[in-house]
Amino acid sequence: MPSIDEVLQIVDPTRFSIALSELIARSPRSFAESRPAERVAWCVSELEAEVNNGGFSLFFMNSTGDLAAETVDALGRIGAYKTMALVKEAMSVFPPPGPAAARQSREAQLKALPASARATWDRLDKAFFAYPDDLPTLMRSFVTAHAADFR
Repeated sequence: MPSIDEVLQIVDPTRFSIALSELIARSPRSFAESRPAERVAWCVSELEAEVNNGGFSLFFMNSTGDLAAETVDALGRIGAYKTMALVKEAMSVFPPPGPAAARQSREAQLKALPASARATWDRLDKAFFAYPDDLPTLMRSFVTAHAADFR
C-alpha cells in the first residue's frame, strides 16, 4: 500500500484522487477512530464516488448518507464551497432537520419524499458532474497541510 507521501507525488488529478481514496479505504482505523483530516478525505472521497456512481439519490440511500452533515463540513474545510452548497441543497429536500444519520430512518424518509425531490437531485447531479470546485486540487492542498494525520 502506498504511503501518503507517495500518493501526494502522483501528478495526475484523477490518479491522485483514486490513490487517496484507496489509501483511506485500506486504513486500519474505522471512521470513528480516524484522525480529523482522514475523516475529511473520507467524506469527500465517498461523496464523489457515490454521486458519480448514482447521483445524490445513491449518496443518501447508502451508508454514505449517514455522514451527510460531516460531508458538508468536510467540503467547507477544504474550501469546496460551491460543492458544499450543492450538498446542502440536496439535503434540503428532506423534511427538517434534514436527512437522518441512521440509515434505516433515512430509508423511510427517502420513501416519503415527493417526486420533486428526484427532479431537484437530477439538477444537482448535473451541477456536481460539472465539478464547480476543483476537488482534486483542493484535496491535495488539504492533505499536504495535514499529511501527519495520514501517517
